[in-house]
Amino acid sequence: MSHTLRTSIFLLRKSRKVPTVVGLPIPNLDGSYTLLGSPIDNRVKEESHDRHALSFHLNMDKQYPSIELFVPKLLSGSPEKSKMSLLYYAEDIAQDAEGYAAVSLDWRFDTIRTIGSTNVLESLQEMSAYNQLMELRIGLSPRPRPWNGVTLPQFQEMVNRKSHQSKEYDTETRDTLVKTMAISDEVSFFYCATDEAFEKWKGMIKYLRDLFTYCQHRENLWFFRDQCELAGLDRDSIIDVRYPKVNFKVHRSQVTHWQCDVELDNAAGNKVYSKPVAYKWKPFRAHIKSGNPDEVAFMIKLGIAEERNRSVGDFKELIGAGNRWFRGVF
Repeated sequence: MSHTLRTSIFLLRKSRKVPTVVGLPIPNLDGSYTLLGSPIDNRVKEESHDRHALSFHLNMDKQYPSIELFVPKLLSGSPEKSKMSLLYYAEDIAQDAEGYAAVSLDWRFDTIRTIGSTNVLESLQEMSAYNQLMELRIGLSPRPRPWNGVTLPQFQEMVNRKSHQSKEYDTETRDTLVKTMAISDEVSFFYCATDEAFEKWKGMIKYLRDLFTYCQHRENLWFFRDQCELAGLDRDSIIDVRYPKVNFKVHRSQVTHWQCDVELDNAAGNKVYSKPVAYKWKPFRAHIKSGNPDEVAFMIKLGIAEERNRSVGDFKELIGAGNRWFRGVF
């Protein structure tokens, strides 16, 4: 017999016309919820630091999409505004019955009737009065996830801290978050937006879900794994100790300038561009917080190889321009 513990995090964000409530409802024994958090006024332009604030970031990277959850660190000796974070990659997201990543966005007016706790209910009812209440719901896979920004002893101290100690030091939100996220299989963020913004959010979340789904089926760094496969190597060659002997191409999303062959269409008099080759591109972002050290090592080696290729390309361009000597200053 098994029992799954379900815990939801609610990030409550109102429109800029009213203060924002950011909180974490924790399930009680009677099935109701207790909201941890405090009001934050978005009308104040200065950056504020709330000891109970939760926030999240959606990263739409095609090779390494992620969702990052932030909470104030609140450690002795740490800067006042320093935060700790928890990252969710494609392998951390559960799949629905159709095989898609369990990421969804919808209006959730019915949810306010199922929460139960008075203070949470009042916050959601006030938000729903604007007819803008939305829920971003994410299903999680059962696997350990390390927190970033804290050491293991600091993390253990948060886990072992008793409830009365958390209240005494005003770290209840942080400590409860650390404990509950270890057993959570679903996380929900509630916030408000206009009707127009909702359509944009819906498209963005669908795109994020598709990214997670593709990376679940083809693995992170799929663009480079595919090139290994095309070169007759194993897809996992990117995580070998030796850097794979593949002349990796640049993904078109990174390219800022293309070099093409140009021909003139005599019939119409228009220029025809063909054989595009990446000429300049943005650097590839290495996700050093990833829980997979082999993939991190590959991204670092990829960066070194790209820098070497860039330098070689610069030298060739100088030679092509007629330069016969070079001088380096170190």
